[in-house]
Amino acid sequence: MSRLKPVRNVAAPFLTLLVLGGIGWQQGAWPSRQPAAQSRPWLDQLAQAIPLTQQGWVSREVAPLPAAAPPLGRLRVVCREYQHIDSGWRLTLTMVLAQDRLDLASYDPPRWYASQGWKQASAAPARLQSKAGTVLAREYELARGGAGQPMEEAVVIGFIVLPDNKLLSCVGDMSRADQSPANRWRGAAMVQLMFPARVPPHLRRQIAATLTAAPILTIQEGVRSGDQS
Repeated sequence: MSRLKPVRNVAAPFLTLLVLGGIGWQQGAWPSRQPAAQSRPWLDQLAQAIPLTQQGWVSREVAPLPAAAPPLGRLRVVCREYQHIDSGWRLTLTMVLAQDRLDLASYDPPRWYASQGWKQASAAPARLQSKAGTVLAREYELARGGAGQPMEEAVVIGFIVLPDNKLLSCVGDMSRADQSPANRWRGAAMVQLMFPARVPPHLRRQIAATLTAAPILTIQEGVRSGDQS
């Protein structure tokens, strides 16, 4: 678990952040003890903060892959693909906005990507430095293919944002208090970026920090103004 620490003298990002709309909420089966369905304003604000890019990159909205299990509550999944014009590298940013924090388990990288045929080779901490501060994320090395199918290798960088300005590297970092009946319905957002394995580690972390700065700053501003609910 980490809280944001201001970072000084961070190099200006090479991607310009603009505003993007998202995909609609998906309705799940509500447990009987679940509070009345309502949209969490801070989750909607996060979806609006996902960036477009310029300066050598093109992007497009893509349909997200299905969850590893049906949601309990309402989910909004926003997915965008970015392509570097010169190198041809493609990366995908996925943001899972959950009103019930327990639904994030279906999108936890070890489980979600396994449901798509990927095998996890390793997982390790990843530190992202951006205008939003220091983010302690988690980095997963994945591979799939073989048996007559072409081999693919990828790296996923991910973390979780809670409405009290708290960042977690993965679902396993959520405490009992975070998942308690009093808090689980306050919502949470899972952010993931999937890169080709050939992208150098320092560059993929720089790109990840740049693309996720605006959503994190949205949370920080909401906490300061008391808008989180």
